[in-house]
Amino acid sequence: MSKYSRTGAPAKLVSLGDLWAGNYEIAMIGQSNLAQKLPLLQQAYQDVYLKAFSLDNGEDSIHTWTKQLDDPASPVNYRIAVAGFDLSGNAPKIASMLVSGYHKSIDTGYLCYIVVAPEYRVNGLGHMLFKVHENSLLDMAEENGSPLRGWFLDCPDPSRPHDDDYDAQKRVDKYIKWGARPLPIDCTYPSSSDPALRTDGNIILAFPHPATGLYPDAQALIDTVRAIYKAYGVPNPQNDPAFKKMMREAQERMNLDGSVRTPPATRPSLKLRIPGRLVATPS
Repeated sequence: MSKYSRTGAPAKLVSLGDLWAGNYEIAMIGQSNLAQKLPLLQQAYQDVYLKAFSLDNGEDSIHTWTKQLDDPASPVNYRIAVAGFDLSGNAPKIASMLVSGYHKSIDTGYLCYIVVAPEYRVNGLGHMLFKVHENSLLDMAEENGSPLRGWFLDCPDPSRPHDDDYDAQKRVDKYIKWGARPLPIDCTYPSSSDPALRTDGNIILAFPHPATGLYPDAQALIDTVRAIYKAYGVPNPQNDPAFKKMMREAQERMNLDGSVRTPPATRPSLKLRIPGRLVATPS
């Protein structure tokens, strides 16, 4: 086991080793140890993930991650962290899980999911996993021979209805405290379960590079969104009205250094969104 530092710059971690964070054991899961760690991943998925997210709203299934992890040719590399107690024993207790995604061809990352069980949300575990995520992205970029152009996440817009058990405004405030920059982009993604459907109601946050502190620029965002559309079954995103709208907004509203030209007071205005989480688009 290696010791994880919560202060200062992210400590370099062994990519797929287990580690300790405070009193928690954290198991790192990737392609090389998926078979060994699959039972633990399945338990974390059932005990933590499915209690926080609904597959009915287009969230990823465990099949999505394991399929990508099992395919060396996949354009997306995933690293999954499971935190808890006695993770190598007969009765693991799961406290949290994290899913990090890295798009190899464009050298950008995404915090796909970070979820902490309610009884563990007051002791800094989420921030520990946030740092693990930054390390995972640096590891995957280094393995790819790349510097990591930047990384993003999307999360529910606090001004819109949502159906997970988190306080959306507190979540956004927490990410801003950790360095996030809300982007004034109308976030509409394909559903992972049906490319003909679109998920809306989220905002996109950009984060500084873990080593340089620089924010990703508009082109990094455009490339990342294009890759997400393709990963979710849209072969030609440039022909998709929702994608074209997001790209136009990125080019109009973001500066070369990743800053926004008209920063929102608290969060981006989302008045142009189609109401509802899932909306059908014309074929």
